[in-house]
Amino acid sequence: PFFVILLDMCLVIRLPPRVHWSLVIGLLCYLALQSCESIARFGLYDLSFLPSQTSRRDGVDCTTLPCKTPVPTALGTFAGQVAIFLLDFYFTRKFADGMHAEHQKMEAAITATERIALSLSHFDLIQAKEILDTALLSPPLDTAFRSILSNLQMYRPYLPQSCFVQQDME
Repeated sequence: PFFVILLDMCLVIRLPPRVHWSLVIGLLCYLALQSCESIARFGLYDLSFLPSQTSRRDGVDCTTLPCKTPVPTALGTFAGQVAIFLLDFYFTRKFADGMHAEHQKMEAAITATERIALSLSHFDLIQAKEILDTALLSPPLDTAFRSILSNLQMYRPYLPQSCFVQQDME
């Protein structure tokens, strides 16, 4: 679970891909080592016992715990753990990439909206149209700004010239 949480955090905060893949490879190696130990019992599990402790328990068929795991069982467990981990990695990466793309689009829309609103407040309709033509706004926002721009273009001849004088806002 720790590796999964760590990897998910790395994906969401957008660390470099080499960090992601290092964690993926590290966990896959750990899972493979654990599966090999469960099959062959070459001593990795015994490192967790203190010299004064015994790993023998009553009512168990093997002399030391944990008992050896049959190869098909160990391989099935390994495959299941790898599948869960890789699916989590895939879906979290897709989610994080999508979230980042949406965040960038929103930032661009906010900046464009600010620039359009500033241009419209100064009746600089040409600049507002240029910004609006290049901005990637949502359809409702684009439609609303185009309607405001169109209305201001139609009303411009009827407005007093004092509306078009640039004033310092200090």
